[in-house]
This record gives sequence, C-alpha cells and structure tokens, in this order.
Amino acid sequence: MAERGPIEFNLLGPIEALFGDRRLPLGGAKQRTVLALLLLRPNEVVPLERLVDELWGERPPPSAPHTVEGYVSRLRALLTPHGPALTRRGSGYVLELRDALLDVDRFEALRAAASGAAGAGDHERASRLAAEALALWRGPALVDIGLRTESERLDELRLRALEQRIDADLALGRHQDLIGEIRRLVDEHGDRERFVAQLMVALYRSGRQAEALRVYERTRQTLADELGLQPSAELQRLSGEIVRQEPRLTAPGSRPVVTPQAPGRDRRRTAVGAVGLAGAIAAAGALAFALAGATDIAPSTPPEPLIALIVPRRPVPGLGDPLITALADGLHRSERDFDVETTTIILAENDPSAEEVAQVSTRLRQDDYGLVIFFDFSTAEVLAPTLADLPNTHVVLPDASARWTRFDELPRATGLRFADEQAGYLVGYLSGLMEARNGPRLNRQRVVSAIGGVQGVPAVDELMRGFARGAERALPGVTILSAYSDDFGDRSSCEAIANEHIEAGADIVFSAAGACSLGALSAAAIRGVWGIGVDGNRSYLGDHILASAEKQFDESVVVAVRSFVQGTLPAGKDVILGLDDDAVGITGISPEVPDAIRQEVGRAAADLRQGREP
Repeated sequence: MAERGPIEFNLLGPIEALFGDRRLPLGGAKQRTVLALLLLRPNEVVPLERLVDELWGERPPPSAPHTVEGYVSRLRALLTPHGPALTRRGSGYVLELRDALLDVDRFEALRAAASGAAGAGDHERASRLAAEALALWRGPALVDIGLRTESERLDELRLRALEQRIDADLALGRHQDLIGEIRRLVDEHGDRERFVAQLMVALYRSGRQAEALRVYERTRQTLADELGLQPSAELQRLSGEIVRQEPRLTAPGSRPVVTPQAPGRDRRRTAVGAVGLAGAIAAAGALAFALAGATDIAPSTPPEPLIALIVPRRPVPGLGDPLITALADGLHRSERDFDVETTTIILAENDPSAEEVAQVSTRLRQDDYGLVIFFDFSTAEVLAPTLADLPNTHVVLPDASARWTRFDELPRATGLRFADEQAGYLVGYLSGLMEARNGPRLNRQRVVSAIGGVQGVPAVDELMRGFARGAERALPGVTILSAYSDDFGDRSSCEAIANEHIEAGADIVFSAAGACSLGALSAAAIRGVWGIGVDGNRSYLGDHILASAEKQFDESVVVAVRSFVQGTLPAGKDVILGLDDDAVGITGISPEVPDAIRQEVGRAAADLRQGREP
C-alpha cells in the first residue's frame, strides 16, 4: 500500500480528493459542487447565498439553505480526519486547507514561476515550468459539475500557460517543431490572436513567409465576416514586420532572411520634423505595420507636393499611446503603398509656445505641402489662420467634421469622420447581453454607466447615443447612468464620475472621453467591475476590460492619402468611415465573454453592415 501523505484535491479535470491510494467519496453532483466552490476560494468565506445561487440559480427551493448545511456537514465529516477544517463563519463557510494540496494552486504557482523565468531570459526553464503546469490537467476543469464560469476561468489560465510555453519554445528556436501544434490550437481557438501570432512567427522562421501572411489574411477575413472586427494592432503590426522582414523576427542563432529588392526601385524614407523635439519620432518606423493587399492604388509617378501629418505628441513604442501610434502607422503604410514623400510635425498639445506656432506656420507656408493631415483639436485655433491662407493645400481632419466651427473657413478641408454610433452600438449591445447574465463582476440591478467627454462634439455624442441604443436593444429596461466630464484630459474627473455610477449600481463602465477615460477605466479595475474602452484596443489595461469601441485611425490616414493621390478628396465635406470600410468595430473582447454572446454580437455587426437594426 502506498504511503499516505497529505490529502490532494484535484479540480483540473473531474473533481477528486485523494488520500494516498484512496479516493475519498465526495457524494453527488451538488455536494461536489459545494466542495469545488470552497476549494476555489480556500481560506476565504464563501457566502451561503453564493452556494445556493450556484446550485439552484435564480429560483432555489425554500429548503435550499438547510440542504446546503447538510452537504457541508457531510463534507466536514469526510475531510476533518485528513487535516482540512470546514467551519461556519458569519453568513458563509470557510475551508482551511492546512497541509492539503490543491492542483490549482500548484498550477498557478508554476505558471507564475514560468513568467518570472521568461522575464529573466531563462527560456529553457520557462518552457519546462509551463509544461509541468500543463501536465497537471486531466481534461476540462471541473468537467463533472456545473460551474461553467469557474471552468471557463481555469481553462483561460490553461490557454495562457500554453501561450507561455510556446513563447519560450519559440525563443529557444524550436519553431519548426511547433507548427503542427500551434496550427491545431488556431483551428480550435481561432479568435485567440496570440496563437495566430505564434503560428505566423513559426512559419516565417521556417522560411514560409507567404504562408504566414495567408494565416493573417484568413484571420482578418474571419473576424470581419463573423464579428465585424479588425485584428488587434499587435497582429497587424506583426503582419507588417513579416512583410518588411524585420530583423527582430529572425530565429535565434540564424541570419536574417533577405529578399532582393527589385532593381531601380528607390524607396523614399519618411522625413520627420519636430518643433522643439529634434528627431522625436525617429523610431516611429519600427512601429509601423503593413497589410498585404491593403490597397490597389500604386501610382507610377509620385506627386511632387509633400504630405504632412501634424500630431500633438510623438508616437511611443508599445501600447503607451495607441492613437498616435496608429496615425504614424497609417502614414508609414501610405508612404510605402503610394510612393509619396511624407513628414511628421509635432506641435505640443494644449499650450504650444508662440515660437513653436510661428515655426510651424512658417514651415507650412514655405514648403510645398499638397496635403496636411491635422490631428490636434487643442491647437486647431492657432493654426487655422495659416491653413486658411494655403488655398492649394488640402486639409484632412481625422475624427472631425469639416463643418466644425474651427475649420469651417478652410477652403479645401475634408472631415474624415468615423461611424461612431455603429461602434458605440456594438459595445452597448455587448454590455446589455452581459448584463442579462450573472457573473463574478455583475450584480442583478441591471445598471450600466456611460461617460462622455465634451457634450456637442459629434464623435462623443454618437458614441454615447450608440451605446445607449445597443444596451437597450439587448436588454430592454436596462438603466443607463449618463454623464459628461466636460474634459478630455483630466483623468480624475472621469474617475470621480465612474465611482459615483458604480456606487449607484453600475457594473459596466463605458467612457468616451479621450485620455480622461483612463481614469474611469482605472476606477472600474479597482472596484472590480467591467470597463469598456474607446478609440483603440484597451485590453492591455487589464482583464477588467470587457471590450473596446475601436476606430482605425491608421486607416483614416491611408484613405486620406489614397484620395489625395486619386484627386477625389471632397472639399468642405465629410467622409464617413464605418463597418463597411473596416474602420470601426468592436475589439479586444474579454475571453470571459461566452461564445454565444460573441456570436450574437457578430450577428448585430452583420445587421449594421446591411443597414438593418439588429
């Protein structure tokens, strides 16, 4: 007979309690469910109400509390002789594990150690620890009981461990051995973009560049057709890096893949100009990405005039400022696809000095700029007179209207507005569907929060209106707490509104207020409720982000340059970029959102594309 050590609880598969060579009898499904709930929150009070809810849902029998007490009593008698203590505390129960072992704890400890090893550059150890963590699984977690939310949460952790192990193996140069495994994972989890990225890298490093790009294109098309989404900025950037054969993608220990350039092709490089910031965005090219087949316009004779992008701050690597980074990416794509000469001008936001404004004005007047893409509402008034004096220069305003007061005197201005109401509708629709179900971040009051920046700004008003329509369509009767911060920069203002709404029962916070929105999303994280971002994928902020209403600012720059090259920019008018243009959508949907709800949102996007009310 095997030596009996501490009791071992297993949840990563069918629930079991092992004591040496014995399997302890855990009773029926409901009693095992009670044990699992206690094990998932060891040494914490699990409220009796939570146990009742999980066992019977919204209509428990009158005898439910007494029945739970009976399950607890039988579990106590079973477990106490082997060490763990199950006691009543307040209005709930606590299971103290003492020296008992729990496979979930061991799994999470190994996964954390693998992350630490990877951060320290020890990829061999990271791979081994992640593989050891994955070996603890004996099938779907909690497979024999009905804790779907907890099962999905644990399975998400398993997938993250798989991603960790594959990242480590890629860092060790094992790309050729990984292709088959990752391809199966992509087939099973096609909406998990990290697996897609890992497959693209493995294929590229194996000399299969074209196949890697086909994987991206299939993913892009599937997301667009089924969910009305665009791939994440990270996946789009990777596609561009593969096209450009960036050295960072080279397999460890090998030389970069080099494709000879066609003879006679003189590729212009982006010229960068920064007022008061010499060489401020010299690294912006490293951030740019390219989409295979993104455009069919490639004029053989480039136009002589320059194209300028005016932004309020320099792009930064990573996700620190996705909006400005996206604009820089779009400019880089345009330069490559249309063979035009571009420059970026940085004018300090909010309060530029008179000297800076004078330098920019002089530059715009002296150089031959055929197109100026101006994205900086805070300095619009100081540059509007200069732009008005340039009758031969087209001015394009991403995310603004040509008829806005500050620009209505510009003779050749074009507004590139996004169909914000469509994007707002989709995140509102998702919010309503999520509010209709119970979950760890949701209460039963059916209340959501909508926070706008400055009322009267078309983009803000449309996002707010779309969110309200979508939420009410998905969940009639939902309460929508709506307020405006009257500011796009002060994070504390949106944070205060969000906290006020959360106190009033809101458990989903949507904020369309520029940088101010980050304060609202921070409050959502601290208070343990869902947050919804705008403008770009905000999932990098944490697992509390339910989704984001995305605008493809890079695509707006590409549309502007393409129309300029074709001579089709409409002066004094607005162009609306919507779902049909792949310019807006919903992105970064949390893995905690069930597949059924994802599909429902996808159908809503398809209806919007067809001009139908979902």
